[in-house]
Amino acid sequence: LELLDKALRAGDYDVAIAKNPDTLDKALQETTPDLLLITEKLGNKSGLELAKEILKRFPTLPVVLYAASHEPMMALDVFRAGLSDYIYPPLKIDDIIRAIQQSQKRAQNMGDWVRHEVRRTTASLEQRVSELDAMLKLSQSITASLDLDTVLTNVVSAAVELTRAEEGQLLLLDEETNELYMRAVKNYE
Repeated sequence: LELLDKALRAGDYDVAIAKNPDTLDKALQETTPDLLLITEKLGNKSGLELAKEILKRFPTLPVVLYAASHEPMMALDVFRAGLSDYIYPPLKIDDIIRAIQQSQKRAQNMGDWVRHEVRRTTASLEQRVSELDAMLKLSQSITASLDLDTVLTNVVSAAVELTRAEEGQLLLLDEETNELYMRAVKNYE
């Protein structure tokens, strides 16, 4: 643990050490760290189980597990739990810094993706709201008017708005002459 503390401070990282689950929980209530490095055991609790609980609250937080030794099953459990990395002795300062930098880069990429998806989803929802607003206006104009020409003009106007067209026309079939004639228009010259 001393080597980890030394390596992080040498890499110009601020370090806070929690010696038990209660201290860790209190620290996480006060601030959100850029990275969490957790040992296999913290007090009487499993570091892996604590990390799983923390990731439920902070899903983009990079979490690295420091294990006492290399165990292939532990590595598998770490990655299944969603942790960013897994380090174990013998360690060099470069190994620690590399694991932390990779974990932070992964978290940054995930955050970028989440922000992109939020913007995309927001734009999609705004478009849908606009379409529903146009439909609401159309339904209100239809129920407010008994004049067929007004209703048909409002239908064409709503269709132009919803499809983002430059213009629109409503053609009807004259049953006597079997020809189309223009009944309602929007932006047509």
